[in-house]
Amino acid sequence: MLKKYAALTSLPIFYLYSPLALAEEANFQFSGVVNSNYQYKEYAATEKSKAKFNDLTLYLNYQKDQWSGAVTARCYQFDELCDFTVLSDAYFSYQFDPSKLLTVGLQPIPFGADTYWDSSYYESMMYTLGMQDTHNLGFRYDHQIQQHDFSIGYFPSDGGNYIGTSPDSSRYSANFVKGSSLDTTRIKEQHMLFGKYSYQHKYADLDYKVGSSLWYSQLDNHNTHKIGSRLNANVFAKTTKNRLDSTLTFGYQQIDNAQDDLNYSTFGSFDSEYNLANNAYYYVADLGYRIPDQFQTLTGFRPYLVLSGLMKKDNLPNSYRNIAGLAFDYKQLRVNAEYVWAKNDAFIGGDMNAFADSKDTDWKQLFYLNFAFNF
Repeated sequence: MLKKYAALTSLPIFYLYSPLALAEEANFQFSGVVNSNYQYKEYAATEKSKAKFNDLTLYLNYQKDQWSGAVTARCYQFDELCDFTVLSDAYFSYQFDPSKLLTVGLQPIPFGADTYWDSSYYESMMYTLGMQDTHNLGFRYDHQIQQHDFSIGYFPSDGGNYIGTSPDSSRYSANFVKGSSLDTTRIKEQHMLFGKYSYQHKYADLDYKVGSSLWYSQLDNHNTHKIGSRLNANVFAKTTKNRLDSTLTFGYQQIDNAQDDLNYSTFGSFDSEYNLANNAYYYVADLGYRIPDQFQTLTGFRPYLVLSGLMKKDNLPNSYRNIAGLAFDYKQLRVNAEYVWAKNDAFIGGDMNAFADSKDTDWKQLFYLNFAFNF
């Protein structure tokens, strides 16, 4: 059975440094987040209800003059403390001037409106499918000209495999992996090229950003010893008006895995591997409302709705993940209460073929309550 994951938090760090040592260095900033959660899985045969410690995330940021950098280490607990441990960020940046930035290392790819396409804690399905909040190894250049933003990137490799129990799926970001069974693919993605453009403007009380991004890469298939390709493109729009905000994304992915007998490819993340349909349209819609702070100690109230889907070709059944949630803060504690209903989702009641040729027709339900303590 696929292991369930908790999606991340966002700021970067490193756990080999002590806070006291870093405090002496004005150029470093150390921080962290501890997450615990309660889950109720309607679809589970046993242990439907469970409360547990989930993960510790540590961040180290560096800033001096035109140089900056970040390292992020994440320690999760499935069965034992830190039995799944990954590095999700390790990069440095050089700011040529206020409009030009070069970043090198393990970092978020320039794809989609932002690193995060939605505001939920669990994250939309596109996170699980390796498009949203994806961190790979490479070079990225960002250039702003007035209201126009351009990003280009070359990433020779994915984010890598770390500490876990799986052969090649101990990953924070979902990537192509070398599957462990005969009916899986064994692919290494390489030479990833990215291009993104967005336009930002304000009209009356409406702030908006619209744009498009493109992703092309080579796929080295170790089963057939042939080279395939991946083409992924999307358009997006991000708006804020008064207390309402939204992020909308629509795209298409085409995978040629250089293996003619399979219309799916094997991906891996959070110590689990699963198959993904090669050709599909996809969408993510995030809608939220920021409630005015009316309580002395509780702040940041924001109800939100996240809808995401994978509309597969080749007559394969579609996959959906929808999230209705509420977030708020109590001092250093962030709380996310989320109700998730999903269909053909490998991480919500589905098997490893849920994102490909699933045989399941039922909707699955999950209640997820997360507590994140920031220090």
